Amino acid sequence: MNALPASGLAPGFHGLLIPIVFRSGIQSDVLVRVGNTTGRHRHDTDGFHQILKGTVRVSVDEDARLPDQALEVDLGPGDWVWVPAGVTYTLEIVANPATIGYRHN
Repeated sequence: MNALPASGLAPGFHGLLIPIVFRSGIQSDVLVRVGNTTGRHRHDTDGFHQILKGTVRVSVDEDARLPDQALEVDLGPGDWVWVPAGVTYTLEIVANPATIGYRHN
């Protein structure tokens, strides 16, 4: 099996799509340099993001389904965050080039 280039990533985010199907989901490892950000966005699918290398600042907007759950936290290798479908969030690379493993279902 060969990995395929991931498309539709934010500028500065580079990744490979791992061609393994998890129901209707997608899994990818993404390499990103310091200073890059996804910008505020949301998905129609739940997202699991695991930090493999570097430091990533995760900002999650408050949501009607998650009152008082807005947060901003820096995550490093081994840390992870799960973002439910429809919740607006931002990933910003703040230290070292980062590698992020993500899966959306």
